[in-house]
Amino acid sequence: LALLDHPFTDNKYTSALISGMAVLGISQRCGWESALIYTPKIAAIINISRILVLYQAIKMRKERAADIQQKEHFSQKDAEEIVPAHFKFVQEIADRFITLV
Repeated sequence: LALLDHPFTDNKYTSALISGMAVLGISQRCGWESALIYTPKIAAIINISRILVLYQAIKMRKERAADIQQKEHFSQKDAEEIVPAHFKFVQEIADRFITLV
């Protein structure tokens, strides 16, 4: 997720992820890959990024529930009911990682 946690500014190539995606677009014949070959590669990167965001949201929610359970002495079930839904954590991560500044 650290690769996603990078603010995009005017200089796109300060991001390892963007630079890596650019390299994926170069063909062996020293030209650019066609859209038919390049698009599935980008789609795979996007889908893996989404899965990582979901995984991080699940971890964050579990950690938040454990904190509430420990600090407030709630049962696990009650702590899980108090913690915001996974969607809230996904939204928080997406706002931070997947939007342009």
